[in-house]
Amino acid sequence: MKNENQNKQEGDKKSFDFSKIYPLFFTIIFVVLLFQYSFSTLEAIFFDLRVRTDFGINYKDNVVLITMDEESDQFLGENYPYTYASHTRLFDKLKLDKPKVVGYLVSLLEPESERDQKHMLEFQNSLREYTNSGGKFRFGTQMDKWNEQVPPRELQKFGYSLALMNIDNAAFAKDDVCRRAILS
Repeated sequence: MKNENQNKQEGDKKSFDFSKIYPLFFTIIFVVLLFQYSFSTLEAIFFDLRVRTDFGINYKDNVVLITMDEESDQFLGENYPYTYASHTRLFDKLKLDKPKVVGYLVSLLEPESERDQKHMLEFQNSLREYTNSGGKFRFGTQMDKWNEQVPPRELQKFGYSLALMNIDNAAFAKDDVCRRAILS
């Protein structure tokens, strides 16, 4: 009798089913992740993972939106307002990637010197070359308190539209990657 009880207890120990504690195990992992990361960070991680691994999404860099800010100052080695020579160099490098559509969301000023006028014509020729080869180009303009800031008259023929940039005060996922935009 004692042997039977002992064998029964040993059999119960051997047949313990770990699948009964899986939900508890995964709940603990999920709670730990939630305490460690914010929802926006987790959303960004899983969204990036989905985009990279989903074979149903055809990912290509066909549409390029260009903006310039303080980081651009450091990259270009210049300060705002940028010269048309800088715009030409940037656009010539961009054309090498052959995007189908370019949105240029940069405020452009009228040229102030003959040299700047010459560089603006080079920029205009570079844009014309791109559009003649099948690319689509459009300037994005900003609205200030007085009026819409349109590009110089010589560049307006490439088209321009009001483009409002929505800049979040809180960086989404704190990794400086834009995952959302409003395009019209």
